[in-house]
Amino acid sequence: MSKVQTLTHDTDDAGASSTHKSLIPGGFQIKYVDESESQGDYITDNVGLSGDNTIKGLQMGMARKSTVGVGIMGIGYTENEAADVMYPNIIDEMVDQGLIATKAYSLYLDTQDATHGEILFGGLDAKKFIGQLTTLPLQARRNAGIDSFTVAMTGLSIGPKDKPDPLTDSNFAIATLLDSGTTLTYLPDALVANLIKIMGAYDDIEENGSIWVDCSLPETYPDYVLAYQFGGKDGPVINVPLKEVIFDIPDTYQEFFNLPWKTTCYLGIMPSGGDTHYLLGDSFLRSAYVVYDIDNNELSIANTNFEATEEEIIEITKGSTIPQATGVATQVTVTADEEGIGGIGERTSALTGRVTASGSSRPVLIGGGAKTTDASGSEATAEGVDQAEGSPDAGGRLTPGGSFGVWSLVTVWGAFAVLGGAAVLA
Repeated sequence: MSKVQTLTHDTDDAGASSTHKSLIPGGFQIKYVDESESQGDYITDNVGLSGDNTIKGLQMGMARKSTVGVGIMGIGYTENEAADVMYPNIIDEMVDQGLIATKAYSLYLDTQDATHGEILFGGLDAKKFIGQLTTLPLQARRNAGIDSFTVAMTGLSIGPKDKPDPLTDSNFAIATLLDSGTTLTYLPDALVANLIKIMGAYDDIEENGSIWVDCSLPETYPDYVLAYQFGGKDGPVINVPLKEVIFDIPDTYQEFFNLPWKTTCYLGIMPSGGDTHYLLGDSFLRSAYVVYDIDNNELSIANTNFEATEEEIIEITKGSTIPQATGVATQVTVTADEEGIGGIGERTSALTGRVTASGSSRPVLIGGGAKTTDASGSEATAEGVDQAEGSPDAGGRLTPGGSFGVWSLVTVWGAFAVLGGAAVLA
C-alpha cells in the first residue's frame, strides 16, 4: 500500500542519526543564478518516507554554511548535478531500491494562498488537473543531450480567459525551463516590456530589482489570464490568473512608494536581462499540473484544478506512457541554450485596448478605473469585467497504487524547494 509522507522545515542533525555517514568532508559547494550559495559536506543517510519504507544510503549535500533559508530537494537528471562525480539522486534511488517503478513524478503547487502542495513519485493525481494531460518532448542543449526540464514555449497571450489577445507571432518559439525551485518567471526582455505597458506596471529593475504593479488588477479583471502555449499552434495552453503573478509586499513598505494606485504589489515575471536562458518558475507552475517523465525525456502538462478536495491516484508503470495523456503535441524543436525565434512586436493591450510596443517602461495605464497620462499626454481609464467564481479549500492524501508504490510528499510550501537538479541540502 502506498503511503503519505509529510515534510517539515527541519535540518539534519548528524549526531541524532545512527545511519549518518560522512562521505566527502568539505566537498559540497553550490552557487545559484541568484547568487545564493551553500557549502558543506557530502554525506549519506537513510531517508524515511513513512512506516517501514526507507531510502537507504541516499547521498546528499549537508550545508554547513548557506545563504539559502530552506532545504532543497534535487529531483532531475543525474547529468545536471553540481558535483565532480555524478551520483544517484533521490528518484534514482527510489527506482533502484524498488520503491517506485519508473523515474517519473508529478507536481501540484496550488494557489499562492494554499498551505500545502503535493509531489507524487511514480504517479499522478487525476483530480488535480483540468481536462487531459498533453505530452511535450524535452529539448536538448547544443552539443549535449537532454538534461533538464526544458520545453518549447510557442506563444503568450493576455486577456479574458475565453479570448486573450496574443503578444507573440506565429513564429515565436523559445526554450523554457520549468523550475519549481524559482519563485519568478523570466522571459524575453521585449515581451516583458510589453506586459509592463499593458498592465500599467512600473519598471524599477535598475534601482530596486523589481517591477511594481497595482494590487487591485486581479479584482478589477478577475477573468483575465496570461495564456502560455507550448509546442505550436495545436499545443497545450496553460492559463495563469493575474492573481497568481501579482505578489503582495508587507504593508510597512507601502509608505516608500509614490505610485498612482492605492496599494503596490510586485510582478512575478521578470526580463531575462538579455540572457537566452528563459525560465518558468512558481508564478507559472502554480497554474500547471506537471508530470515529469525522466525515463522517456518528456513531460505532460495540464491546467491546475485549484484548491482540489478530491483525489484519484494513478501509478505510472515501467515502460508505459503517462496515464491520461495525449500524444506529443508537435514537432516544434528549439535548442535549450540558444536564443529563440519569433515575433515580439507591437500589440494591442488586452487590458486597455491601447497599442503597446517594446521600449519605454513607465506606466501607461493604471487598472481599477484610475486615470493616468500616457507618453502623448492623453488620459485613459481602465474598464472592469465580470466577476469569476471561487473554489473550495485545498486538500489531498494518497491512495493505494499498484505493485509498486506511488509516493506522496505533502508539504507546507516553503519548507522545501524542489529543483530539477540533484543536490539535496539537509
